Amino acid sequence: MLGRHMGSRDRDRVELESMDVRLTNGHVDLPRLVRGVDELCARHQVPPAIASSLNLALEEAVSNVVHHGYDDAAPHQIDVRVSVVEGMIRAEVVDDGRPFDPREATPPDLAAGIEERPIGGLGVWLIKRLMDEIEYQMVGGRNHLTLSKRWP
Repeated sequence: MLGRHMGSRDRDRVELESMDVRLTNGHVDLPRLVRGVDELCARHQVPPAIASSLNLALEEAVSNVVHHGYDDAAPHQIDVRVSVVEGMIRAEVVDDGRPFDPREATPPDLAAGIEERPIGGLGVWLIKRLMDEIEYQMVGGRNHLTLSKRWP
């Protein structure tokens, strides 16, 4: 079950609509998630640039879970809830992968050449650049990553 996490300044905002998508690490249907986000955003006049930013951040977050979150090849569920709240869109990604708080990730050395730069880190850096707020909690053995983006 997905939790509802709101920062203190967002507690009075009203949720207008949400959608839930369940993915598995063995068959990630990112196009279905992207279509759902686009449709939800269009229904609520979320600016296209905001919808695109959220979709890109979600693609990076889910890809990180699939490629780096599991120590086995067994199927695992990845639950995504996307909510439109007054003046904000929020997505929560919940998985049972290895604990990982992206807020604590070391930023990549963007000045280093491609050959000198270690693999990894750019996706998390991109998520941080695209989103206004990132929250993370480990609850009941599951990662809860919440990404929020506001617009005027």
